[in-house]
Amino acid sequence: MDIKQAIQTRRSVKHYDPAHQMTEAEVNELMEHAILSPTAFNIQHWRFVQVQDAEKRQQILEAAWGQAQVVDSSLLLVLCDECVRSASIAAMNIMLMARGMGYDTCPMDGFDFDKVARIINLPHDHIIVMMITVGKKLEDARPRAGQLPLEEVFFTDSF
Repeated sequence: MDIKQAIQTRRSVKHYDPAHQMTEAEVNELMEHAILSPTAFNIQHWRFVQVQDAEKRQQILEAAWGQAQVVDSSLLLVLCDECVRSASIAAMNIMLMARGMGYDTCPMDGFDFDKVARIINLPHDHIIVMMITVGKKLEDARPRAGQLPLEEVFFTDSF
């Protein structure tokens, strides 16, 4: 899949095949591409927590207000550090690479950040930026609600 197709077809999928397992090689390939993301001054101050433990996933399900993709997805990643910039860039690499590998994803910020931080034993000097679920979809994502026209969001030289 080329990058243009990956961008056009990447959607936030909420329903995954809970029986599907990603191989360790697939997870490593995905994350090896995540760490190619740029960071400010190449500090590489993002951190990624893969949550495999079923009990922890169940606790995160509760912290995510019952969003089933937390437990049904093949991979649950918690992205941490450097506020938003570097982790967000890495998040997009993860989602596009996953799409290119034939997987679907969903970036998540609808959860209790403090509760998840406690579940994964996040050090006090780190913050969670978002979670991403990765897996094989059971249902298509909802249709796009529509994008704002380009001329409403893209300007030249000034607002």
